[in-house]
Amino acid sequence: MITGFEPLDILQGVLMLVRQIEEKRASVEIQYKRAVPEKGNPVAINKIDEAFEKDGAIWRGLGWIPDSGYAFKEALKDRDARNLEVEVELSKEPPGCLCGEVIQEPRLLWTAIYLEELVVLKTPSAPAWSLWKEPVPPILNTFRILYA
Repeated sequence: MITGFEPLDILQGVLMLVRQIEEKRASVEIQYKRAVPEKGNPVAINKIDEAFEKDGAIWRGLGWIPDSGYAFKEALKDRDARNLEVEVELSKEPPGCLCGEVIQEPRLLWTAIYLEELVVLKTPSAPAWSLWKEPVPPILNTFRILYA
């Protein structure tokens, strides 16, 4: 789902996702049509195709997924930062972070909502999913009713 950042954009994006769930389908939809054309940015797409080829990638909370990222084509490999001889510490999930689990098993989020211990981002440096014990906002109660 590609949405804008305004509250109405986000709400319409949520509605579009709910419709996909109800229709038992999954697809990329563009809510933010005033800024994102249906076929993307053709100039950018051509530049990506000129410089890169599909490659596996490591995704936060998910690990390695084949053909989910890009690598420089052979002619441009000398520009690939992965070829620099520097030590880089692999990123680690903050203690208590459940991002990967929620992405891989969305029912965990609905269960958390049902138990009224919703996981939300409290601060940028905090674990992305930390327990929230305040009353659940009305929009999330709607999800709880629909999917619990």
